Amino acid sequence: MTVSRTDKVICYGDSQTSGFSWGNRLPALSETITEAIGRGVSGQEAGTVAVRQGGIVLTTTAACTIPTTGEAVDVPVSSSVAPCNIRFGASDMPVVLSGVRGVLTVIATADSNATTLWDRSLGAGTLRFTPTTAPASEVAVPSGTSFISQDVADHPEWAECLHIIWVGGNDAAFAGESRVTGVVSAVTAMVDRLRETVDEPRFLVAGRTTGTTNVEGTSSWQTAVDQHAALLAAFPDQTIDIWRHVRDNGLSILGVEPTQADLDALAGKTVPPSLTSDGLHYTTATREQVLAPYIISELAARGWTTPKAEVIPMPDYTPKTDWVAGAEVDHDHLNALEGALGGVIESASSAAQGVADLRAATTAELAKKVSSSTAKNTVYGIGADGAAYQYPVGASTKAAGSLAMRGTDGATRVGPATLEDHAVPKAQMDTALSAKADSADVPTLADFNALVARVTALETPPSGE
Repeated sequence: MTVSRTDKVICYGDSQTSGFSWGNRLPALSETITEAIGRGVSGQEAGTVAVRQGGIVLTTTAACTIPTTGEAVDVPVSSSVAPCNIRFGASDMPVVLSGVRGVLTVIATADSNATTLWDRSLGAGTLRFTPTTAPASEVAVPSGTSFISQDVADHPEWAECLHIIWVGGNDAAFAGESRVTGVVSAVTAMVDRLRETVDEPRFLVAGRTTGTTNVEGTSSWQTAVDQHAALLAAFPDQTIDIWRHVRDNGLSILGVEPTQADLDALAGKTVPPSLTSDGLHYTTATREQVLAPYIISELAARGWTTPKAEVIPMPDYTPKTDWVAGAEVDHDHLNALEGALGGVIESASSAAQGVADLRAATTAELAKKVSSSTAKNTVYGIGADGAAYQYPVGASTKAAGSLAMRGTDGATRVGPATLEDHAVPKAQMDTALSAKADSADVPTLADFNALVARVTALETPPSGE
């Protein structure tokens, strides 16, 4: 009897698995895991994930021809399982059709609801295939031809690996029972594909996790409960409850003192905001120090790995500078931005004017000094490595760290922010500060630190502001 190899783990899912720092921790926590492969794509539904993994196969139900012009071809398609929730989200599906590599997309109609030509309950509809490179000659595609996922075409050996399947978060966007049944059918198809390769596949399954506002009584909360119950019924020995573990144990594991918002979330039986970076997706600390050890414990409980007896302590989190989303911003640029506000803060910091006037004056000054291309929801601060970074943030309720941010309404606030947010492009900062950076009186780092001390010492604004 053959079983899945357990030295290599592959994780299929949506945005919760695309943020793969937790998966990268698995080899460090295990004596047996040597590689973890992240195959999460943000925005994808369970059916879409299953198509990528190869469990759900899409087949043409009419003949078509792929032209040499490289133009897209609309093809009637049927799924190997139903219901089948596919939408492909913000990303296309890389596939191979009759030897031609390309991408598959769902066709949206022009009505106000942007309905698609895909019937979830039947697992059938019309999809659009666009070649990546036009074929040298026309390719006739007979009816009954299957699309092959590029994951399957390029890495058939992945079916031998231990799988972690974490889907369902985006299925909640659909109306009707397929938000649950579609998840179960997709996971079943993925497991069936593994059984085509090994006699005894080894895998873990998890369903939807809720955001901080999805409290008990909301449809999203109920969907998470229903998905877990359905998956547990289908896979009683492989289903795990990531959502409950993070919700109930995350704060204590990280040693985080709960805020009132955390307590409110826990009372609503959902995930505390202090464990998330945006109200839904987990912070790096939560992923690496709460989620990754939990996955290892579940694998170990089934005899599929051996935890390391002594884990090397994790270093302090340091923002990376090689993300696609952005790059490091040097001290001079940060100093220039904060220096531009120095005069305003000097004139507005009296107790009589108060923080409300300071906020208004600072906003007005930023309107003059900062380019209109500068993003809202941005914080400028010193990272754990001592370098200056520019971070986008979603709200002004972030935990300790830094200094000046623009809220979702565009207003400027002085407050803290975490290091969990990605840096944004340095070029954007350069553009915003080009005039100031050329001046001879760029403030020093000492000036910047003094400015921070003045700002943080100001009174808390009266309630209601």
